[in-house]
Amino acid sequence: MTCGDEAIPGQCPVVHLSALHVEWATWWPVHMWWPFVAQLALSLLFLLILHPLYVEAYYRTGWFQIFVKRYVGTPESPKVTRPLPRVVLCSLQCVCSAVEVVIWVMRTYAHSAIHNRLMLACTFFDVVSWFVDRIRHGCKVQKVWDMEAIVDMLTIVPMLLGAFLPQLEPEGYDDWLTLHFLRAYSILHNFERARTVAQLDKHTAAWAQALTQLILRVVALMVVMAGAVLTFEVLGDPLWMSDSFMETHAGDTMSFMQMVYWIVVSITTVGYGDFAPSTVIARMMTCVFIVVGFASIYFIQYSFAEMVREQYEGTGHYSQRSWGAQRHVAVVLCHQGNASRMATFIHGFLQELLHASHNETEDHHDHASSIWSHRCKGLAQRFLGTNRCDGSAMCQTGRSQGSHRNRRATL
Repeated sequence: MTCGDEAIPGQCPVVHLSALHVEWATWWPVHMWWPFVAQLALSLLFLLILHPLYVEAYYRTGWFQIFVKRYVGTPESPKVTRPLPRVVLCSLQCVCSAVEVVIWVMRTYAHSAIHNRLMLACTFFDVVSWFVDRIRHGCKVQKVWDMEAIVDMLTIVPMLLGAFLPQLEPEGYDDWLTLHFLRAYSILHNFERARTVAQLDKHTAAWAQALTQLILRVVALMVVMAGAVLTFEVLGDPLWMSDSFMETHAGDTMSFMQMVYWIVVSITTVGYGDFAPSTVIARMMTCVFIVVGFASIYFIQYSFAEMVREQYEGTGHYSQRSWGAQRHVAVVLCHQGNASRMATFIHGFLQELLHASHNETEDHHDHASSIWSHRCKGLAQRFLGTNRCDGSAMCQTGRSQGSHRNRRATL
């Protein structure tokens, strides 16, 4: 990235977009169409072949189940007994994603596909990490459409296409403008994954983890947003999205999409100043809209904060899930105390709760805070595992086998 002698010191000459040879007609098949085709093909492959094979191998092959639980993890038990290989894989994936983001930034200045070999090496590592993630999710087809999987497809497929199937690229395609800025999200995702599979709380302070996660969130948000705006400014609007403007009495140009953009900018108190209403009635309505919009945004933020607080505390609303249930038992566990020290109490409580003398139509729904959730669920799973064949009607129906989702535990 060098500038000519005629450039102003500290600045590079301005390059017009017409000289970059990047157009929608040649860009979207490589970065949109072929990744979508790959997603559909992989979905069918997982649905028809890989998921049945995984289920067969996991439940009928002892060594495969032991390997998955030790080194990879499962949706029910994300924490592994041998976390070191998984943590190393996540760490290397963070490094590769960071390298890809840096190379993408360099390409936006060089306007050429530099460091292709390094990008291809990182892409191969992305493929390995993608495959390990699919095993961790049980090779379920819905997990192929997770956000991290979509990011992988949008960045992996174009690189493999250019390396092994260049004949599928449109004529005149310039491969320097890619979507690798999305790998900033992968850095955050892999850090959170490392926290999940390994008990980092035993090795690092909680405040250090929270600070690192906050920094990665801010960086990922800035890089992804900046990269998206830059990419689509370079590409311009496709033909089917080209806007049509009208000129106002004050000489400004406007359209419906521009008004949507201006309203969002105004009610969020950003105010770029690139447009202002000129008529009296429009100004009066704008005053009302800004006040109402600001109050609505505050209400949305407050509602979201309340939802997060309820999930953290284990509270919330209950809806009956079992048809024909006459009544349900709701159990709320507070976060004070030590779950490991309460193991005997919880074991006895579950034994009473799941006793065969209880009504089989009882629908049990238990709440616990995030501090208790994974510990209490582990105790419940061990209890069910050792008492599944003791004649308990509730254990045999499997009604008490729930799933731990986010910050609420259903034991």
